[in-house]
Parts: sequence; C-alpha cells; structure tokens
Amino acid sequence: MTEAQLLESLVAELRKRAAGPEDARTVTEWGPLFGLVNEKSIRTRIRALIASGHMERTRIIREDLGGVDRTVNGYRLTGAP
Repeated sequence: MTEAQLLESLVAELRKRAAGPEDARTVTEWGPLFGLVNEKSIRTRIRALIASGHMERTRIIREDLGGVDRTVNGYRLTGAP
C-alpha cells in the first residue's frame, strides 16, 4: 500500500468518525480518532492531512479549567475528496 493510498483510507475512516455538528477538534480531541496518544504524532498526522488538502486549521471555542471560554486552534476535515 502506498502512502497516498494509506492517507486516502485514513481520511475516509475519519470522515465517518468525525461526522457531527461540531466537526472541528483540537489536537488532543483528534488523538482517539487517529488511535494515537502522543501529541507529537497527532500533530504530524494533522500536518500531513493539511498538506494534502484534507484538513484545515480554524479557531474554535473551548472552556478552560477555570470555566472561561477561550478561542483555541482547531482542525476540521475539508470537503476535498
């Protein structure tokens, strides 16, 4: 299996799992969907998906430990095939 085929199968599986009204997620939230725990590995996977046009960076609101809403980096799948 080539790297391109592997990437395509990963994107297809992520589209199934990531379907929902709030499809943008933080790096930590993407981890379980990738089956990864190490944040560096998750970021590497996200960078590869962004480079291939399958994912884009956006800003999302998440609540911090103090209960205050903060705008943080988020990533979502694009409509690219």
